[in-house]
Parts: sequence; C-alpha cells; structure tokens
Amino acid sequence: MKILKPLFVLVSFSLSYYTYGQSDAERVLNIYDSLLEENESTAKFYLLEKLTSDQHNDVDKAHFAFKISDIYFLNGQLDSTLHYLEFAILKYEQAGLDSLQYEAIFQSGFCSRRTGNIPLARKYYQQAWAFANNSGQKLFEADALNALGVVYYSEGDMVNALDHYLKSMQILEQENALKRLGKVYSNIGIIYKVFNN
Repeated sequence: MKILKPLFVLVSFSLSYYTYGQSDAERVLNIYDSLLEENESTAKFYLLEKLTSDQHNDVDKAHFAFKISDIYFLNGQLDSTLHYLEFAILKYEQAGLDSLQYEAIFQSGFCSRRTGNIPLARKYYQQAWAFANNSGQKLFEADALNALGVVYYSEGDMVNALDHYLKSMQILEQENALKRLGKVYSNIGIIYKVFNN
C-alpha cells in the first residue's frame, strides 16, 4: 500500500496540468479514468478516498459513487454495485437532478438483470418507468417500458413482454426516436417468432 501513495501524488500532479480549467469533479474523474487504465484497485481506492472526503459536494460524490459502481459490477459484486448506485440515486434526488437520478435507477435495473436477479431488475425498471412517466420524460419512459419487456420475456411472460414493447414503440414513434425504435422492433420480432412457433 505504501507504493500507491507516491503513485497518487505523481499522477495527480501530472494530470492536473492537463485538466486545467475543468471542475474539480471532472478532474477527479479524469484522473480516475487514467488510473483505471493502469490498475483497477488503485483507481477504486482513489475514487473511494474522494467519495469520503469533505472537499466534495454531494453531487460530485454521487458522480463518484456511480463510477465506483461500475468496478463492482464488472467484478460481479451486485450488492456493492447497488449500494453505490443507491447512494447516487439519493444524492441526485436531493439535488433535483432528474435525468441523472433516472440513469442511476435504470442502471440499477440493468445491473440486476445482467447478474440474473430478475425480480430486482423488474423493481428498478418499474421505478424508472414511474419516475419517467411522472416527470413527462417520454424517451426515458419508452426505455423503461422496453427494459420491462425484456424482463417479462426473461420470465417467459410473452404477453406482458409484447405489451410493454408495443407501448414503448408507440412512444418512440411519436417522438421519432429512430435509433431506439430499432431495438424495440427487434424485440417485437423475437416475440412474434416465439408466437409463430
């Protein structure tokens, strides 16, 4: 561990030259990204140190927690992933940052689904849908409906999956969101293929 301290000082000093003019949080995240390329545990330690320091506001800490959750997710540690995402959700909510709060909720659903916890994924995606629906954010609502369709498909509930895909498709067509529509059309095609067999 003693070897890491000089590394932090050296990296912080050299990167501060290249990050002049950025906010402190942006500098921290850039340093983290550079460290991550070299050593995951060093990067995680650096960001955890920033997360617990008093020099950063709650929004910055939410950004740091969101990033830390990535490392835990990539290592298959769902409990730790969700711990840091829940922290980010809370801080984004307190700051009134709706889009970031939605992203953290949605990411929690994605991480849960990818690690096989389908009931937990459904819970987060339903929360994301309700959040988007209540705030009038149509594209987020469509994404959450599509994700719920994927969850229902995973559970073998083709009728609910199709229903959610069709609702998502309707919103995306109204919003003319062509890239997102491609994913939904593909999912609908899979359902129709199942129905035809």
